[in-house]
Amino acid sequence: MLQETWALDAIELNGYTAHQLFASPSAKKGRPKGGIITLVSTKLHMSLTTLPSYEQFAIAVLVKFSCCAILFVNVYIPPQRLYKQIDLVWQGFGAYIEDLLISCSCPKVFIGGDFNAKLGANDAALFAAFLLSPPVSPFSSIINVRCSKDKTCNYAGLKLAQMVYQLNLHILNGNTTGDMPGEFTFWSGSKMSTLDYIIVSHDIADPIIKFEVDTRIDSDHLPLCVQLRVPGQDTQIEEVLQFNFEVTANYNRIKWTTNIAERFSELLQTDIYSEIHSSFLAMTANCEIIGQYGRLIKTLTDVLTVKGQNKPHSSKWNSKKWFDWECRDAKKILISKFKLQKENPTAVKADDLMHLKSQYKQLIKAKKIQEQQHLWEQLIHAVRTKDMSNFWRLTSPALNNNVARANCLISSNIWESFFQEIYSNKAKPNHSDSALSYSVFIASRGYVKQCE
Repeated sequence: MLQETWALDAIELNGYTAHQLFASPSAKKGRPKGGIITLVSTKLHMSLTTLPSYEQFAIAVLVKFSCCAILFVNVYIPPQRLYKQIDLVWQGFGAYIEDLLISCSCPKVFIGGDFNAKLGANDAALFAAFLLSPPVSPFSSIINVRCSKDKTCNYAGLKLAQMVYQLNLHILNGNTTGDMPGEFTFWSGSKMSTLDYIIVSHDIADPIIKFEVDTRIDSDHLPLCVQLRVPGQDTQIEEVLQFNFEVTANYNRIKWTTNIAERFSELLQTDIYSEIHSSFLAMTANCEIIGQYGRLIKTLTDVLTVKGQNKPHSSKWNSKKWFDWECRDAKKILISKFKLQKENPTAVKADDLMHLKSQYKQLIKAKKIQEQQHLWEQLIHAVRTKDMSNFWRLTSPALNNNVARANCLISSNIWESFFQEIYSNKAKPNHSDSALSYSVFIASRGYVKQCE
């Protein structure tokens, strides 16, 4: 199962049957968005049925073996910003899975992909973050308790967990031997997250031989490898996606430029890359080709990436004057309570945590109002005292960044003289012949008018 293929054309791979959902062309210039494909080996003794897709988010294939049938669903759900959008997408996805299970009369389901959902350290911490309690599952007594290295959670993670409980499914990440605690599946420089998951029905969880998060350097998402035992299937399928090299952590992707393209092109013409290319042409087995591809990517690591540096995390309010010691202390207390609650949900009551969070928000709001009142008083004082320097210092942040600044200050006597000449009964003077010219700068809503 592959996600974010960005492909607008059909993808073909020898020895596999492809079931593809094409990417969506971008409205702006750039690569297409999304795209998913499920590849099924032709060495398996089975029959395939392609099922309806769920918009641009998921495709489904029903694989019928001699002993059973398994529903495979390949998913890519892009990040959503608004809670309303997340609710719509996940409600539709849950209904889609339910309809497939009913129409196929198939209790065995295998769902995998990139959900862009963060489930937190465990289910208790996830639901507590939204002031909820985990639902009771009929399988709670016979399954392991999920745990993950990724401690963060988001609203999409909550919707995923609720769907899993509602449909009585089982998340393999952090819940299966070989992946406890659950490994990160996404990396970008120093940032690590768990966004990709394998979700199965409970009758599939038992025949799982192996589940692990593999390593690779040519993508920011790491492959999830699952070995599943199917009765009557003795064929050994080659591990096409197995790479025999280690990921060098803390690398960032480069920004592609013309100079880098020229350097990359020159490198591909050197002896070592010519030898790799020749070996590609001589190979026939998929596993050999992928292994050689891994060697190519490893040798190009220094060209395709740059060494990352850990950057200290800074709050968006730390630089604000109003965010004083009182705010910092309140924030430290709130964070410590959250961490304690994640480690031991019974140590801190949900109501106490909610009350503490509410107090912190009220403190921040009060500090902001106090700062706004102080700035307003300074502005009034600047107007009354005709302090032009402070006036523009206080009002300029409200204007756009591209606003031109006045390059001079015009005194009151020049203003009086200027308007006396305009509104007097005398003929209007010719300013082109006059030794004195007036420049009036009027700033309004992000633009400057110059009248002479």
